[in-house]
Amino acid sequence: MNKLKFITTIEARMTSTRLPGKVLKKFHSTNPIYDNLSCLKILTERIKDSKFISEIIVATSDNNKDDEIEIFCNNNNIKCYRGNENDVLGRLAGALQYFTDQHVIQLTGDNPFIDPKVIDYVVDIYSKEYPKYDFVTNNGLLKLENHDIPLGMDISVFSVQKLIDNSLLAKDNAYREHPSLYFYKNTREIYKCLNVPIPSYWKRKSKIRLTFDTDQDYYLLQSIYNHFSKTNIKFSLEEILNYLDKNHELINLNSNIKQKIPIITN
Repeated sequence: MNKLKFITTIEARMTSTRLPGKVLKKFHSTNPIYDNLSCLKILTERIKDSKFISEIIVATSDNNKDDEIEIFCNNNNIKCYRGNENDVLGRLAGALQYFTDQHVIQLTGDNPFIDPKVIDYVVDIYSKEYPKYDFVTNNGLLKLENHDIPLGMDISVFSVQKLIDNSLLAKDNAYREHPSLYFYKNTREIYKCLNVPIPSYWKRKSKIRLTFDTDQDYYLLQSIYNHFSKTNIKFSLEEILNYLDKNHELINLNSNIKQKIPIITN
């Protein structure tokens, strides 16, 4: 089998319902090299260390508020695709229309601390198992009780062509809003989906939020960033968890936030 080729997508927009503008919100550091970097900048710099990531497309909307995201991409030599604000699935399919022979590493712009080692772990499994599984993820297949890795480390991998096929088949608004939802809904009937087992060193009994959706999330992420960015911004998930083990009170900063999960209806 030929080596699989991957394209990385990052979904990002400025009109988040809970915290508008979060993807370009700045993080501060006592180290001037890493001070005042945006959420999206930190994310895109960190994932460059993944052995599978070479080309990145940021998929944003045609809302003029997202002009800032396009400017960011242009300034950082990152491809940007803009599409219908209310059709995320169609937007992602449009961004990938010229990559039909490749496979998608799907990320979102509100997970700035995603660990490239986690990305490589999930993509390695997808590559070794392909084509046995159509969709491989570490997010518990949208079931929080099966989500063993901290929120904010979520990755999904699938073929570009299947995503484009889904964009033609899926009509319900929920599918258009959540690009991967059609895979979950059609597990067993059409697709074979796998939630990968998570190594123990990435697990904790306490549910930890490293995603960025509210001000409370920002307080935690900023505390972590302030600690590690004194030397670099390539800190690992394992380092984050060890730091939180020693500063467990920080977890309470956003422990009351409920994660928004799309509902799969029959």
